Amino acid sequence: TGTVLVFMKIRLIIFFNLSMAGLMAHGQCQLTAGMSYTRQNLTWSIAGNLNGTSPNIFSELKWQRVMGVGALVAYQHPITDRIVAFSEYQHQVLVQGSVTDSDYEGDDRTGRVFFAKEDAGKGYTLASQGGLLYQVCKRKSMTFTLGGGYGLMSQRFFLLNEKMGLRSSYTNQWYGPLLTGRLQLLAESAFGITRKTTYHQVRYHATGNWNLIERFQHPVSFRHRAKGFGLENQLVMSYKMSGGLCVELRPSYSYWTTGRGIDTVYKKDQSTPKTRLNDVTSDVLGVEVGVVWRLTN
Repeated sequence: TGTVLVFMKIRLIIFFNLSMAGLMAHGQCQLTAGMSYTRQNLTWSIAGNLNGTSPNIFSELKWQRVMGVGALVAYQHPITDRIVAFSEYQHQVLVQGSVTDSDYEGDDRTGRVFFAKEDAGKGYTLASQGGLLYQVCKRKSMTFTLGGGYGLMSQRFFLLNEKMGLRSSYTNQWYGPLLTGRLQLLAESAFGITRKTTYHQVRYHATGNWNLIERFQHPVSFRHRAKGFGLENQLVMSYKMSGGLCVELRPSYSYWTTGRGIDTVYKKDQSTPKTRLNDVTSDVLGVEVGVVWRLTN
């Protein structure tokens, strides 16, 4: 968690300096700030061994309908007439949700030997991305841009049961390069609409702290590592106001998934048994409301 926060701070400091340089050189910088709401799901499972057998699904965790509220900020400035630098940051606090934990002794989720449903109304999500956009096409009523950069999303989920003393956590990071495309339709009126699609090629890293299992180490009881991808789709509906202000409504949906990876357990006897991480899948449905300021020097 500390590494992620440091990474975020460094990125914001670097981009702040770039933004000021762009503002001085080209006379305009765009700042967006707003509030966001999300509903998130995340599922992962492991097999009984590295070959993916005995059984093929040994343990499975599902966080469902985890609600989050938070804030967002974004900067954008031109470098040339066609190249624009961008950076976005969002922080969500998770306030409601549930999680199920299931263990099986047979393949394909048969012979369930353990099941628990717990509270998941705590945690956070951090998301940051930045890069460069290039205006491929610009017309009176339409602008199309393509770009690339780097992105990171981190989620911290909990399994909570106050009566049992359960306070287990699962913290992940999805990080890697991204490609993005944006189609902006410019109406003659004050209304506008933009379609954003972003593809992330990611590495996945996660740590779990299962606080009630005494044979596990703490605070890192196990690690997950895998490779995967993320796909974000967002629709930006804007309305221009006086004084260079613009109000935006941004519904969005993103899907993240990994291929097969490695689950490593850290036991108190210093052994580190490994098994196959089948996959990790997360989807996020969100809506953002923001105000855009166009600042000139």
